[in-house]
Amino acid sequence: MRIEAIREVHAAQPFKPFILRLSDGRSISIDNPGTLAFMSDKRTIFVALPKDKWEFVDSMLVISVGSSNGHTRSRRKSA
Repeated sequence: MRIEAIREVHAAQPFKPFILRLSDGRSISIDNPGTLAFMSDKRTIFVALPKDKWEFVDSMLVISVGSSNGHTRSRRKSA
């Protein structure tokens, strides 16, 4: 998924919690904007997880970004 699309959802005002769905089937909830940061390589996302855990996620492994109301923004399929 384009990192710009993730940035748009993250920067929305007011902030609305969202879910990153990954290609391995996992989902990561982003409940406040402070739990996600974009790394300087313009491809990697840092996510602070519960219980003092964290993860670096390659934006190319994000297949969709979804809101809590079920709407998703998916990666476009190539023609």
